[in-house]
Amino acid sequence: MRTLNFTLRNGMDSMVRVMSLLRRKGFDIKQIRLSGNMLEFEIAEEFSMTVLNNVSKLADVTYIAA
Repeated sequence: MRTLNFTLRNGMDSMVRVMSLLRRKGFDIKQIRLSGNMLEFEIAEEFSMTVLNNVSKLADVTYIAA
């Protein structure tokens, strides 16, 4: 399992956008944790930083390296 951490800039709107984008990119999200403006996903796949940077820009979130 891999963990992805994001800081949400626009609350629930950002959360919905990042989840949708990750699923569209083919990520199988196993678990989601939300704490304040921090969002953490557990995924089964390897991921590319290019994909995460694009998702971060489109969803208005900040990716935090685990």
